[in-house]
Amino acid sequence: MFSPYDIYLIKGDPAGRRKLIDALLSQVSPAYLAALQNYRTILKQKNFVLKEHTANEVLLDSYNQQMARYGAAIITKRFELIETLNESARKIYNLFSRTKNNLMIYYDSFISEEPGLCEKNCEKGFLALLETKKSIERKRAISLVGPHLDDVAIQLNDKSARSFASEGQKRAIALSLRLAEYYEVKKVFGEPPVILMDDVFGELDREKKAALDSVIDPDAQLFFTCTDDHIVSSLVKNAQRFSIRDGSIFQ
Repeated sequence: MFSPYDIYLIKGDPAGRRKLIDALLSQVSPAYLAALQNYRTILKQKNFVLKEHTANEVLLDSYNQQMARYGAAIITKRFELIETLNESARKIYNLFSRTKNNLMIYYDSFISEEPGLCEKNCEKGFLALLETKKSIERKRAISLVGPHLDDVAIQLNDKSARSFASEGQKRAIALSLRLAEYYEVKKVFGEPPVILMDDVFGELDREKKAALDSVIDPDAQLFFTCTDDHIVSSLVKNAQRFSIRDGSIFQ
């Protein structure tokens, strides 16, 4: 789905970017979804006992071991996905941009990515860090480290896109990220996913519309919403049209 609110993937807080990555990975990987659900359950339980100040060392150790195990599965999958999305989004963004730009998307984690980072090593590093944070987590009564606090960092020409990119650049980056997501789903399932584009074309100039037309599969099923169908005429030559007036749908 593409919408005007996608710009907040760039200018908003980390929670929105984590949600994008978690939603995509949960759709294409049942193992990731299971790890994410288990991690959230353990995190909630751990935070509860930290707030109640009832956790003994054995209980905290148990929670930390489970957080490290499920968290490592989450982190390694996120690193793999971001690497793929970065490559796709960079190519797509250069189609939208009239000048050569360096778009970089990377996973900003408390676990630093190392060559050959594997889930087992990630788990060991996570558990070691949890051990060092034990006393301060008790004092603050909350979990202070884990993938639930990580971010997806986006840079344009070696500067933070959130802070330095123009509104037009942010919209183009968000659209590039969504299209990279589209290609990832297509790769996993072997066919283009259904696309909903919710009132995004009024914000694109002619060159960007043409670029968008060139990167979407001609046999993909698309749903467009707009207030003027002339702005999407190049993409909807053989489309069925529906109008909504006063809450009623007309064909």
